[in-house]
Amino acid sequence: HEESTEELGPLIAELDRLLRTHRLTDLGSTFRRALLATWLLPEQVPCILERWRSEERPSAGAVASPARAGGRRRTSGAKAAGNVIEQVAHAHLAVEHLPKYFPGAFAPHAAALVRRLSGSAPSSQDSRLALRALAAVAKRLPPSADGAAALPLGLEADALAEGLTEALRSVSVEAPTTRASLARKAARCMDLLPDDLGARSSAADRLLQRGGAGG
Repeated sequence: HEESTEELGPLIAELDRLLRTHRLTDLGSTFRRALLATWLLPEQVPCILERWRSEERPSAGAVASPARAGGRRRTSGAKAAGNVIEQVAHAHLAVEHLPKYFPGAFAPHAAALVRRLSGSAPSSQDSRLALRALAAVAKRLPPSADGAAALPLGLEADALAEGLTEALRSVSVEAPTTRASLARKAARCMDLLPDDLGARSSAADRLLQRGGAGG
C-alpha cells in the first residue's frame, strides 16, 4: 500500500481523537506540525528530483551580478537565480539524507535515480548521490517473497547495470577506500531487481562485463 497526501486528513483527525481520549489536546498543534514537517510521501519526491537537476544551476556570475541603484539592491533576476541555487542545494541535501529514513517514498522513483547515475553529462557528485540513494533504498526496503524489493520498481536490469557502470567510472579518481565503498553500494543496488527470472544475476554479469571492457 502506497500512502498519499489524501490520507493525511483522516490520519490527523484520528490523532486528534487519540489526544482527546488521553487528555493531551494541548499538545495537538505541536504534534501536527512535527508530523507534517517530517512526513515524506512518494508523490512529493518528484518535486525534489526535479529541482535536483544540475543543469538548472545558474552561474555564479548571475548571482553576483551588480544591482542597480549603486549596488544596494540585487536585480530581480539575480534574486531569482539565488533562489534557484538555494533550492538546488536543499534538494541535494534531501536526496543525500532522506532515502535512509523514507525508503518507501523514494522507491517508486528508483528509475529516475538510475537515470541520474549516467544521463547525458553527469557530474561525479550527482552520480555518487544517486548511487547512495539507491543503495539506501535497497538496504532498507523489506524484501518480497522472491527476495527483491517489496514494491514493484519497474527497473530494467540492463539500464541499472549501465547506470552503475557509468557511476563507478565517474568516481574512478577517488581514493581507493571511497571507490570500494561505492562499489559495495553498487552491489547492494542489485537487490532492487527481482530474482525470479535471474534479473539480478544478469545485471551483475553485465556490470562486470562493462566494467572490464571499460578498463
